[in-house]
Amino acid sequence: MTFKTQMELDLDVFIDPDEFGVSALFTHGSTAATIDGLFTDAFKLVNPATGNIESSSPQIECKTTDASPAVHGDTIRLSAVNYKIIGIQPSEDKLMTVLLLSRD
Repeated sequence: MTFKTQMELDLDVFIDPDEFGVSALFTHGSTAATIDGLFTDAFKLVNPATGNIESSSPQIECKTTDASPAVHGDTIRLSAVNYKIIGIQPSEDKLMTVLLLSRD
């Protein structure tokens, strides 16, 4: 087994919904598929001298093979919330991709 194959198998453990991950419905065009990944929705506060803008930055990190057809405007449905893909950031090793989301 190659090192890359072993790394991909190890990633499956982390993104497994029974371990640390979540399952989401990814829709690309008219094709929908379930993908597993790590979801975060970090709070953001911008305060240039109390201009106080509060926001969040939802994103899901998944295997690049699952996210490969993703384009801006595709959708992710997670926990009854619809998100639109607004950014696609593959990792340097191309094993994982972060899909930046906005609430639809």
